Amino acid sequence: MALEAADLGTWHWNLKTGETFWSGRCRALLGVGPDTPASFERLLELVHADDRPGLMSVVGEACRSGATCSKEYRVSDPDGTVRWLHSIGRVQRARGPGGAPIMSGVIQDVTDARMANAVAERLRALESRERLWSSAFVHNTHGLAVSDAAALAYLAVNPAYARLLGFTCEELEGSGVQERYPAGEHERVRALSERADALGAASMETLQLHRDGTPIPVLLDLVSVRDAQGRLIYRSSTITDLRERRHAEAELRRREARHLIDQRFRLLAESAPIGILLTDATG
Repeated sequence: MALEAADLGTWHWNLKTGETFWSGRCRALLGVGPDTPASFERLLELVHADDRPGLMSVVGEACRSGATCSKEYRVSDPDGTVRWLHSIGRVQRARGPGGAPIMSGVIQDVTDARMANAVAERLRALESRERLWSSAFVHNTHGLAVSDAAALAYLAVNPAYARLLGFTCEELEGSGVQERYPAGEHERVRALSERADALGAASMETLQLHRDGTPIPVLLDLVSVRDAQGRLIYRSSTITDLRERRHAEAELRRREARHLIDQRFRLLAESAPIGILLTDATG
């Protein structure tokens, strides 16, 4: 009764004579009728080719050592459906003179359990990836934001984005994207959004407004994200503060201009028909 309740089939294999017994439930699980001769060789024919070497290995080890063998393997139904079975068996040594060692065991369909485990594993992997992306979003040193494509409002911003503009993440989330650009940049930002929607991504240098109203030069990288049906669902943006770069570029231009002036003055001094003396302020 316990075996039936657990949906288990039973089997016995005389290792000396090869005589094999499969219960009715065991035959049903293997997909064979009552007239099919039972044997280890016939079992191997029913098992998926990729699983045969592993099954033979554990059975061989059990026969040599007397250890319990446990193996999952695949079989195919006549309609092509693949099912997973789990067999557990152990050798019972010969009793008395002339006795034969018998391997006995049980068999069970574990297809649903394996499918459930596979689904759980995929969910764990998905959760792990979500945690990874969430961490990358939150801790990224670049300003990152996700905005609703229809409402043009921030859905999420990372701390670097909020910090650059002088806000907290909570203050920016839900607010309008256009509010963070000077009025003169609104048309350019709209055109960039249309270009990103058409091409998938687009970028430009623009200005964003700090909380105190100060315009901040930034490089804006915009990506339009669509679902499997091609519908636009949101836009993600990355902003890079250009103030240090602009300062460095201005300093380079200043130095280049100074060098040019010095060079021209030197040429003038060398070609002048009179002597020229340069001194410092103290003489």
